[in-house]
Amino acid sequence: MDIDLKSEREKALETVEKYKMSGKLLARYNKLINFKGAIAAVAVPLNPDGTVNHEMFNAYTDHLISIGVGGVYINGTTGEGLSLSGAERMAVVQAWFQAIRTKKPDMLVIACISSTVVKETLEQANFYAIMNVDALAVLPPFYHRPETNDCLIRYLQSIYKAAPSLPLIYYHFPEMTNVKLDIRIFLEEAKLRVPNLAGIKYTCKDMAAISAVGYDLRHKYKIFTGYEECLLPMASMGIDAGICALFNFREAVTRWQAILNYFPSDLKAANEQQDGINDMKTIFAGGNFIHNVKKAISEETKGLVKLGKPRPPIHAHDQ
Repeated sequence: MDIDLKSEREKALETVEKYKMSGKLLARYNKLINFKGAIAAVAVPLNPDGTVNHEMFNAYTDHLISIGVGGVYINGTTGEGLSLSGAERMAVVQAWFQAIRTKKPDMLVIACISSTVVKETLEQANFYAIMNVDALAVLPPFYHRPETNDCLIRYLQSIYKAAPSLPLIYYHFPEMTNVKLDIRIFLEEAKLRVPNLAGIKYTCKDMAAISAVGYDLRHKYKIFTGYEECLLPMASMGIDAGICALFNFREAVTRWQAILNYFPSDLKAANEQQDGINDMKTIFAGGNFIHNVKKAISEETKGLVKLGKPRPPIHAHDQ
């Protein structure tokens, strides 16, 4: 099935006009929905004592630029965001922002603001709006979980009020959050009530749900693939962007670009590239994934980027 991406983006822009977004929000929305390629779910550099290693952000940024990454996703799962304090998370985003704006200003900077404390989430949203990052991302509350679409929508509305100038990406990761509302229905309802809700980081392997989201919602949201194993299936539905941990590595970025170039004219070649990414994921899955990613980044950069070990509750015997 051929998909006219230009037409889809025009439909998305019509949606923006409908909700009369502010000038700043509209500009950032356009940057987000027109993005194509790889966004690295970045790890957090830590010293041996577990504190944030602020000396590594420049070298890490240089590495990502050199392998063709188009953006960074900060304080997510790979970035151990929920193992950092609120102050640490804000300092980490600030360090990334300064390094990227100095070295490659057009790179997307997405800050994840997930927390079990709503006040903390809103403080981060406001802080990043003042900083002028490109977009926010947030998981649903995952301890006292929302039981209805309305409850979750109200949560997202509070984020909009705290940062009305920033596009918001909803981070759908039911395997970790256990929030299992019907994502398609939720997003249809949320679009009418959350003006800055612009995208989805879709980390789910349910192919039926992927199909529903991909075909039904791609003209209303920018959809980012979250699982490396699903890059080709999502590409088949016109999804041309991913936020993945393996995009810290040249091979995965190169293979993803090849998938986008090959599909749909050469499905065999695209499948071969997806198989290569799957093989990478299998290797990293042995032991603790975050530890393996951090160690491999150091190896790929020949020690120029030292990220340290993950924080507890990831322990040595998990590694």
